[in-house]
Parts: sequence; C-alpha cells; structure tokens
Amino acid sequence: MAAARETGLNIETPNRIVVDAGALYVNYGEGNQALLGATRGGGAFRITQEFRDVEVDGVLGSIKGLRRVVQASASITCTLIEFTDENLQRLIPGASIADLANHKSLTRQAAIADSDYLTNLALVANVSNQNNNFIGIIRNVLQTGEFAMTVTDREEGVVACEFTAHFDGSTPTLEPWELRWPTS
Repeated sequence: MAAARETGLNIETPNRIVVDAGALYVNYGEGNQALLGATRGGGAFRITQEFRDVEVDGVLGSIKGLRRVVQASASITCTLIEFTDENLQRLIPGASIADLANHKSLTRQAAIADSDYLTNLALVANVSNQNNNFIGIIRNVLQTGEFAMTVTDREEGVVACEFTAHFDGSTPTLEPWELRWPTS
C-alpha cells in the first residue's frame, strides 16, 4: 500500500493565499496617498537580512541566542508602464520639474534632499476569500535602481524600478518596513 501523500493543505488554505498583481501606493495611509501607476508583471516585496553568529571556541556550530542581525534592508521592485511627470520625478531622486511650451522638463543638480524621500511605498494585494488585503510597506523610500526606459517595436515603454527603504536617524534600530496581514 502506498504511503499517504504529504501536503501542507488544510481547511483554511483557501483563505490564506495572496492572489493577483496588487497595486503600488505612494505615501500609503497619508493625506497625499496616490497610486504609483500601472505596472506589468506585478511587484515584489523583499526583506534582505544578513546575520552573524558569535563565534565561541570549542563549539561546532551556531548557538541559539548567539545570532544577531548585522544588516537589513527592504525594497519593492516593479516594472512601470504608466508615466506622468510626477512619477518620473519619483524614479529619479532629486529631479526637479520645469514647464516648457509642450513638455515638462526633468533635470537634476545631483543633490538629494530629505523632501525627495517618499514617506512610504506600499504593495497592496488581495488575499483570497478575505475582505482585507495583504499590505507590505517600506518607509523613507527612494528609487535606487538605474533609470532605463526601454522602448521596442510593437511594445510599450517600461522602466524597471527598485524602491529601497532607508532607516530613520531618530529610530536607527527600527527597520523601515512593515507587513500587515488581515485578521478576517
């Protein structure tokens, strides 16, 4: 007789699955909250962690309680396909906008001011069979990837974006990210 198949499926599984691409919100929950714009391929929320094990003579491996976080970062990546002068400015930290006759002109003096940081950026996605969403938030945000608009025949122009969270100097031990999971 064959062994029973192992699975993590349970009666609550259908209520615990993040579905579809979601949306990206600039300054989520703030008075100036806005959609970043249409994306292609969804978004990705990442927390990167680097650990260090405190080494002790005579010990063969890692010891519980002697591991510490030595570096942490959080980011959201996406491919943007909708462009406005405002979201282009968000993609190039420190850029300023000027009015021309038929265009908006974006240029930069190479200085990044505190006002160039977004308060936060949130990836908001549906959770199956739930009234509330999964929300991944990063704080003190700059787009730190290169700006490269790709345009090809029979396709739409796209820019791959990497938005990175930054620690706040007034709370240097609080990592600049938050995950919200629905309670019902």
